[in-house]
Amino acid sequence: MWKLALSVPLDYVDDVHPFDLNGDAEPLIFQLSNDTAGAAVEVVLAPGQRIRDRFNLRAPEKGGRPFRVVMDGVELRRPLRFTGLYSTEKPEDRPLLFVGSWSPPLGKIPSTTSGGQELSFEGYMLWTPRVIPAENAGLLTRIADASGILFDERFMDYPIAELTRLRQTSAELFVHRGLDAALNIDRESFNSGHPHAKLVRHWVHQALRQLATTQKRIAAEERARKQVAAKEKEIGAVDKLVTEKLAEVGVHESAAVEISDKALIVEVERRRGTLAYDQKTLLDKLKPTTGSKAKSERELQKRKLRAIARLLDGFGAFENMDFAKQQELLNGIARIVWGSVDE
Repeated sequence: MWKLALSVPLDYVDDVHPFDLNGDAEPLIFQLSNDTAGAAVEVVLAPGQRIRDRFNLRAPEKGGRPFRVVMDGVELRRPLRFTGLYSTEKPEDRPLLFVGSWSPPLGKIPSTTSGGQELSFEGYMLWTPRVIPAENAGLLTRIADASGILFDERFMDYPIAELTRLRQTSAELFVHRGLDAALNIDRESFNSGHPHAKLVRHWVHQALRQLATTQKRIAAEERARKQVAAKEKEIGAVDKLVTEKLAEVGVHESAAVEISDKALIVEVERRRGTLAYDQKTLLDKLKPTTGSKAKSERELQKRKLRAIARLLDGFGAFENMDFAKQQELLNGIARIVWGSVDE
């Protein structure tokens, strides 16, 4: 029953075709590029505008008569849905819907070489953290809105090891012209050497590359946002602690602290009464930060040193101590806390 419902040209279980989704849809919507080095572009639809209206998509192409299938008293529907997919508050888990179409120019190529001078199709790829049921992960190719192949979990032998991401992607191609000649006699597989099959495979692989690149970027941006938020929370807690400790000894206003790698700025700030320190001296022989987070980790260390300087100054540790000695003291504290390199 499940396989039959996927194979024949039926309406979707929620009566919502993916191309009928509008700007209120759960998935973020992207337009796929047909350029070899192209990238998917996020699309913002006008109020009430459907995907098919924006991109002039026409699938599914239905005949003039209604088509229904009733099996053992149950009317079948295509068991795919595009609503109710986003059940968490995590932005990185929001579904991503990629749509596109292609009609490669084959008119000037001899039919003996092109395998037929007409090929046109539309398609979508839906990425979600988890495809339910798992059998719906893959690529389903429809000719005349029907298919005998069901979902190809290998996406026409996608050559890149994206095992997790492929398991999170469900896709359909709606072929309007061509490709039928590439069907093998069992009509359950394609002749991979047929020119139309090669063109479709190229488009599918290119679309998957764009999907993977976009999803990775969104996930990386969200991780970076969370890291910044965590660091802000951490430094906020440090500043709060310093303020509370100073208040305990009757200090309600502490000096401003500046750390700069420009000598002129340090000099000017000191004249204003700021606790200004030379960055190179302050971080001298401090164990270097490495990796992709090196810059943000170093900035966090500097912000913590500012808090330490405020605390020491508020408790009178810097009284009668010149800036050179203050810098050496702060450098020693930094090397104790974050590690020191060998001389």
